[in-house]
Amino acid sequence: MTEIEPDRLSERLQADDEGVVVLDVRYEADFEEWHIPDSVNIDVYDKLTTKINESGRKHVDEESA
Repeated sequence: MTEIEPDRLSERLQADDEGVVVLDVRYEADFEEWHIPDSVNIDVYDKLTTKINESGRKHVDEESA
């Protein structure tokens, strides 16, 4: 997996770059409400945040509280 700046991602998506897959890990309801066209949703948000919390790392929402 490679990090990419939003502007560069936008350019690649607009150019129909076949090598780009946008994986959205939010809740399915959030994805249905709004998502990047042609993105793929796998609802694993709770699983990911549970694993992070079990490892002792702070969740992003906890850091801002």
